[in-house]
Amino acid sequence: MLPPSRTRFLGMVIAALFVTGLVVQPDLASATQISATATTFSGASLAVTATIDDTSDPGNLVITLVVEEGGKTGDLRGFYANITDEQLLPGLSVSGPEVTSSIFDANNVIRLSRGNDLIADGTPCLCDFGVEFGVEGIETGDDFQSVTFVLSHISKDLSLSLFEEQTFGVRATSVGPATGPREASSKLKGQFPVVPEPSTAILMLLGLTGLSAAGSRRH
Repeated sequence: MLPPSRTRFLGMVIAALFVTGLVVQPDLASATQISATATTFSGASLAVTATIDDTSDPGNLVITLVVEEGGKTGDLRGFYANITDEQLLPGLSVSGPEVTSSIFDANNVIRLSRGNDLIADGTPCLCDFGVEFGVEGIETGDDFQSVTFVLSHISKDLSLSLFEEQTFGVRATSVGPATGPREASSKLKGQFPVVPEPSTAILMLLGLTGLSAAGSRRH
């Protein structure tokens, strides 16, 4: 029969192995993206989901906007946002097939072009940067219900924490029923959530591993 100290040590090792089995699941280990929904503060009712991913293009942030399914749709024209570290602004850039222009200017961005602004009561801006998509009107074929672009820095890797608890805005035009006239427009705002901490399971594993090592040294 094992002495009590050996039994406790064996129990800790088994527990550590069990926790290891849990943390191999990526969704339990750490956050790889954050999402938030922007809703209308001026204009026609609409909702747009913004998702930021930090794994599909390592070192950069992939940002996707999608008009939520519902009674209305719209043409995405602009994304405006604040960030946690304004010192990074001079080195930031964006790229993507729908991107036509961008502005990076701390606490000074509320308009991207004629008709593409967030000027109204309740606006989340002045913002730190803005990204414009396509051109005015949907007759030219750039009727975007979803857009994706990449945010990069010239010398630093970017992480989700850059947008943690930061407000953002979306400009949409040609808003209306998907099968009917689309003559309205919308200005929307939202706020990104806190970036989830690494899984509690990882912290448990680290603690148990340390205890197991200490027990091994004693015996």
